[in-house]
Formats: sequence, structure tokens, C-alpha cells
Amino acid sequence: MENLIEELKSVIKGQVLSDDKSLEHYSTDGSVFEMKPWAIVLPASKDDVVSLVKWVKHKKESVDDLAIKERLSITCRGKATDQAGGPVNDGIILRFPGCLDKILEVGEDFVRVQMVLTHQAESISAMNT
Repeated sequence: MENLIEELKSVIKGQVLSDDKSLEHYSTDGSVFEMKPWAIVLPASKDDVVSLVKWVKHKKESVDDLAIKERLSITCRGKATDQAGGPVNDGIILRFPGCLDKILEVGEDFVRVQMVLTHQAESISAMNT
């Protein structure tokens, strides 16, 4: 997996974590489930998300080793408060930190937001408009 990690780092502008401490931290959420990923991606922008998906798709099509192919999966993770094992995976964890949290558009009966905007931030923003 080390070769894949280096290749992944060349595709992602944000961070790619693969150190033991990070992998251990992301191997569980608030539940009893535990599964150690082989990489954590903290995207710098939506372009990193697109690049990661394209990279994984390409790798799945080009890798012959079934054991590696099975671990070429992406699990999105926010704050890991799920407590049901949802953000746990032995592939790649796509962690959404403080980026991608903007209000894009406010309409009469809708709000279009980026994927990491929290309800609290949305409420605060609504009070300020």
C-alpha cells in the first residue's frame, strides 16, 4: 500500500495521512466497531474529492491484485458521531474538516450548502441575514 499512498499524495492537494497514530484514530467512531483504514484524505477543496474518486476508479480498473482492489474504497466521514460504525472502513477515509462549509445560495424556500456545513453554522448565518 505504500506505493499507492505516495501516488495518492501526488494527486491530492490537501493532506493524505497514513501514520499509525492517524490510522488508529480513524479506525473507530463512537461505536464498538473498529476497522483500520490504510489512508485518510483531508481534501483542500472539492477538486480533491473529484480527484480522489477518479483516482480510485482508475486504480480499481488497473489493479489485478484482488486484495488491493477490495481496499480501494472511499468512506466519507464528518465528525464520526454516527455510533453505528458508518464512517469506519479498511480502505480510504475521506474526512471533511473545516473546508467545504459555505452557504452557496439562499432562496425563498431552500438553502444550498457545501457538504460540511453544520446545522449550527447554518442557524447562526440565518440569524445574521
